[in-house]
Formats: sequence, structure tokens, C-alpha cells
Amino acid sequence: MTNRQVKSPRSQKTSDNQKQSETGHQLIENLKFKTIEIQKEPWIANQMVVKSVNLDDKGFHYEILFENFLGVTSKTIIDRADCFVNFPKVIAQLTAGGYSYDVNNPKALDAIRTFLTGIHLDPGDFAKAQETGEKNKKKAN
Repeated sequence: MTNRQVKSPRSQKTSDNQKQSETGHQLIENLKFKTIEIQKEPWIANQMVVKSVNLDDKGFHYEILFENFLGVTSKTIIDRADCFVNFPKVIAQLTAGGYSYDVNNPKALDAIRTFLTGIHLDPGDFAKAQETGEKNKKKAN
């Protein structure tokens, strides 16, 4: 095929939901995930926000947004299982992206781990999101 024969991503009419169902990958976003917030005063670690949760054959993955040490918003994808069993890998991944925390305060690592392992949804919120997603699929078709 030549370059002109290859379809650009913009020309594809497939919705994101259809792409996800074809690949067996599910993306859960636009929901308010609840967890225990990281203490702001006195500062022990930068705040984080869960943007979305991905589910595939390897498990759940969090897309985390945070402000790095330069003051710019960064994002990273963290495996949920690593938050429980391989936490040093999670900290290495966060700090590689510029995440800041008080290395002299032992409560900092506890606060970060508590935040990441405590992420959850209310069952009612998830049911509402599924209904909204189904309505959006019908409108798109």
C-alpha cells in the first residue's frame, strides 16, 4: 500500500467504545474515583488525581495525573497490582516522571500507598456511567 491508501486516524469512523470492545480492553473514565487524600499541610507529597482506569488481560491500570517538581502536570500509568506487591517500582515510576514527596518523612510513602490502594467507586456511580455509555453508543449509531 502507498501512503495515500493508508487511512489516517481522523478518517476512521469507529468510536472509542467499539475499539475497546474489539480489543477486549475496557477504559473507565469520566468518573469520580474516591480515595483517601494525601495530606496537604504540612506537605508530605504532591497531590495526585485518578484520570481513568484501564482494564485488560493483564489487570487494572490507573492513569494518574500529578504536578511534577517543575510545576507542570504530568501523567503516568501504574499497574494496580504493583501498588500492593511491588510498591518500590511504583515510587520509581512516579519519581521518574518528576513526582515530589518528602523523602525524610516516613509517612510520605504510607500516604502515597494509601492513596493508590484506596481507589474505589461507589457501585451506583459505575452503574450510572454504564447507562450513560450505552446511551452515547445508541446516539453514535
